Amino acid sequence: MLNQQTDLSPDLDWMLQSDQANPDMLLEILVVQYYRPVFQIADAILADGLAARKAVETIFSLAVLEKYRYRGEIRAEVWLYRLALQVAFEQARVRSLSGPGESFTKRAVEASYSVADRLLLPVIGDLQPEERLVLLLREVHGRDIPEISQIMELEASGVFAILSQARQPVRAALAAQEPEGRSLDMDLSERLAGVWPVDRLDQDEARELIQVIRMRTRQAGSRRRGLAALKETALVALVLSLIHISEPTRPY
Repeated sequence: MLNQQTDLSPDLDWMLQSDQANPDMLLEILVVQYYRPVFQIADAILADGLAARKAVETIFSLAVLEKYRYRGEIRAEVWLYRLALQVAFEQARVRSLSGPGESFTKRAVEASYSVADRLLLPVIGDLQPEERLVLLLREVHGRDIPEISQIMELEASGVFAILSQARQPVRAALAAQEPEGRSLDMDLSERLAGVWPVDRLDQDEARELIQVIRMRTRQAGSRRRGLAALKETALVALVLSLIHISEPTRPY
């Protein structure tokens, strides 16, 4: 099962910056090692598992197509997560998703969740997308505040404020379930990690996803090259026309 989160930033850094890196190998590393966290990021924003999976296809395709934009000024993993945020928030804007995460509430009826977790999921769903995102990165992924600040391109004080706002209703829900005197701080990350939706891929699903993204990437690359050729032709035509206009008229 492809459900492990491993930081391969050094390898990813090289593959993004090297002209010798094989795009297919880059795509495989993205799917195998980064599918789970990137899916969860997209799902935290979109609150829709199917939409999040489609968003991941776009995110990984763009990562391959726009690898030349990465200059090594930040960790490669941070660059990838920023790209994930940009895609997911843009798709959320297009879909006009600004309210509660309905899919978190819908998942609460699944038999795989305990009664306590079914009560917790709608609380997470009622959070704003930014609140779910910060809660995911801090409590589930274990990122520290400076790193979250870098990923979200926000001041640390802004991240703290969002995190504090997100924690309040979640802690209140946990406090109603836990025995008196038990530390909520110790329980919060564990409970959220256990309840947060995960889209696990088996080997066959991973291979199928790689094929889909590879096809999308090649099609998008062909369109980009076609547009670049048209722009180059138009530019040459413009320059030639300007040269012609600037030439002095010779009397006969």
